[in-house]
Amino acid sequence: MEEKISKYMKRTLIYVKSDSTLREVASIMANMRTDVAVVRSDKNDIIGIITAQELFDALRSYVLGKDILENIPLDIRDIQVNTLMRRKQALEFMNVCSLTGAQVCISVDENESVANAVRVLSIAGISHLLVIGEKGVAGTLCAEDLLKAFI
Repeated sequence: MEEKISKYMKRTLIYVKSDSTLREVASIMANMRTDVAVVRSDKNDIIGIITAQELFDALRSYVLGKDILENIPLDIRDIQVNTLMRRKQALEFMNVCSLTGAQVCISVDENESVANAVRVLSIAGISHLLVIGEKGVAGTLCAEDLLKAFI
């Protein structure tokens, strides 16, 4: 459990803009075979992440509110990422930590231990983290990545 998370994190980063649509992000995630994208503001500041689970949650909420025989209209695909992100929770957490902009509080250093990453994921109630390295965002880490430490 004291191994560094750098051994388990995903280093390939996918970036999307906060005004990207569900359709655009889902397409990028599917093509790149990933379940997380780093979200940038119009000024290219990192404002958080969007996960496939959040995309699915939005779709599920929408579909469950519809009659099972109705077709899902195209407008659901045009929802913007900034309305899907767990942004409110992340922004509240960043405000408590007095951090703004690219200094996202729900992140870990690539030299942190697996045990610490598990703690952060558990306490924050999230499934993915940004991993910060010497040059900024170095990758992402999710609960499934950390399971490899137990094999």
